[in-house]
Amino acid sequence: MKHLIFFDDRCSLCWRSVNRIRSWDLKKQFDYFPIRGQVAKQTLGKKYDKLKNANTLILVENNPSYDPKIWMKGKAVMRILWLVGGWGKLVGWLAFFPLGIDQIYSFIAKRRHRF
Repeated sequence: MKHLIFFDDRCSLCWRSVNRIRSWDLKKQFDYFPIRGQVAKQTLGKKYDKLKNANTLILVENNPSYDPKIWMKGKAVMRILWLVGGWGKLVGWLAFFPLGIDQIYSFIAKRRHRF
């Protein structure tokens, strides 16, 4: 089962980030979709209206052993790095600790159209 990444397709920083993840994703375990698209609407269901304008990257981790887990902001980035594996696990473990990574992500997200 693939993991889903929803991103703002109107943002050049977001596109660059997705392209970077694609280059690291040697196992091809992620699918990428615009946050305002039909797949996001179907996948996120009732949460869609709240999340479509959240200024965030969203990872829906599909694991057959449990219900899909939704990761957002900095924790989504760290979890993606964890799932990519290799050197990404060195940084990705931060997804499991509340170290202010979401605040850093929010700071960048508010200014992302400048990049």
